Amino acid sequence: MALTVKNYDEIAKRGAQIDNAEFVILKCSGCGSYALYDEEVSFIYMNPADLTKKTLYGLNIAKNVGCISCGKMDSFEEVKEEEYDAVLGSAWRFTLCNEE
Repeated sequence: MALTVKNYDEIAKRGAQIDNAEFVILKCSGCGSYALYDEEVSFIYMNPADLTKKTLYGLNIAKNVGCISCGKMDSFEEVKEEEYDAVLGSAWRFTLCNEE
């Protein structure tokens, strides 16, 4: 099962569009970098510090998307729940839990 996110308040504070959103974490198959993906509207967010920047991803009409860390094109895959601890150790930690 895909790793779903829980902290929509923090995601919204960082600028992501959250109307009807259903977020999951994705991982680059090239370098292991994480990204946030909204399955409802097919937007990928690759910078955890600035979620105002999004790109259409995974649709036939979408342009190719390169990983911001390694440049590999269209390389993102769903992260499984078994990788929860790894995501907690990343800059995407805020998506899974409150940062208090």
